[in-house]
Amino acid sequence: MIVRARTFSRLALAATLASPLLHANGRFPAAGHLLVGPGESDGSFVLRTTFGLALTTDRGARWSWVCEEALGAVGEFDPTTALASDGAITLGLPDGLRVSTVDRCGWSAPAGSMARVLDVTQSATGEVLLAAAGAFVEGATPYSVVLRSRDGGRSWTLAARLDRFFVETVDLAPRDPTRVYVSGANAEARPTILRSNDGGDRFAPVAATLPSNATPYLAAVSRTNPDRLWVRTTEGLGSGLYRSDDGGASLTRVAASAAPMTGFAVSDDDRRVWWGTSERGSGMQRSVDGAPFARVGPPIAVRCLRFHRDTLFVCADEASDGYSLGWSRDLGETVAPWMSLRDLQGPLPGCGDGGVSGRCEAPWATLGPRLRDLDAATAPARVPLDPPDAGGDAASDAPDDEVTLDAAAARDVGSPAPTPAAGCACAARGNARGSAPGGIALAALARRRRRRRRG
Repeated sequence: MIVRARTFSRLALAATLASPLLHANGRFPAAGHLLVGPGESDGSFVLRTTFGLALTTDRGARWSWVCEEALGAVGEFDPTTALASDGAITLGLPDGLRVSTVDRCGWSAPAGSMARVLDVTQSATGEVLLAAAGAFVEGATPYSVVLRSRDGGRSWTLAARLDRFFVETVDLAPRDPTRVYVSGANAEARPTILRSNDGGDRFAPVAATLPSNATPYLAAVSRTNPDRLWVRTTEGLGSGLYRSDDGGASLTRVAASAAPMTGFAVSDDDRRVWWGTSERGSGMQRSVDGAPFARVGPPIAVRCLRFHRDTLFVCADEASDGYSLGWSRDLGETVAPWMSLRDLQGPLPGCGDGGVSGRCEAPWATLGPRLRDLDAATAPARVPLDPPDAGGDAASDAPDDEVTLDAAAARDVGSPAPTPAAGCACAARGNARGSAPGGIALAALARRRRRRRRG
């Protein structure tokens, strides 16, 4: 589940203005979106940051860097990301798609790429990738497009043209790629959800209505029921969260926040749902079995959330929380700090002068020392990510009567909670889509920030 959000916490913004530790694009180093895979595995972790990608293939023993220069993504636009079944990474950018080689050393524009890419996503296995781009104009008719790839992002074909529609996000049912949803606005500027039942070749609007001032972003589609989806909206300065159990025919408002939601995650069995904002005081919110959302965990400036197998991953705020990525195996009751941007060990190794290594060495000579100099006076000790328990999602295997909103009961579900460092109140938040309505012009694209899902 992915989330785009351009709002910084006040602490991060203050650090941006006051700190000399800025990368070339002028932003404070921060994480904003996490991919785990490929498919059902947890062999790769891809963390999108404001200055490129942080990668690990050994569960955090080494974190390597792919710079913006190698990605062709220098600037303030945070690309959307997808992970193919073979481990190749696809990025969506204002000037088109980028796809990596399997070893991530080489990056290029794939065949069939189009400009103004607003979103990319993949099926649960990573064998099908979709991209949404817009808006374009032919004659007097504005339109958006959905692109499809079945070869790991190396080539793309037109799946559908959406006339008189301004696209924002695209998502597909993880285990049923024939079901695809698109969010955006129609020609009358009404927030609209489109649905496809044939893998994205044909779309039709669903009946559900949203507030006229809302901009809709697909937060997730259920892994167990293709008719169940969650939609996050921007409404003024805050956000709304809606759920549908009938393929979008109706939407029920289940939560709202005063600040933009920057993180969303749902467990594999749909029984637990989390969201958070970058406001540390709001904390992370959790619902179990459809109950009302309630505060869980310590205060954290959530920048993304992702649930994978038995683990909830949380992007935190490096400036205010002292780390960028944490994990929880007790449904978010506690969050163990796992990765700080100080842990980056340099450009991705083994790529040679013509690949990532050659293009990123010079930027790293400047950035590396600055990351290591980040104020670590209050940074919590990082906790290694242990191998997941046998059997996958331990929490979902618990008896129904053990899963409640009561904190004490929740701590009994799943794996033992991580032990925080002394004096550390660690929490995590984060992964949500959103910002200004998109698709109308490239200028709107440039104002977008980090993203969903899909965490």
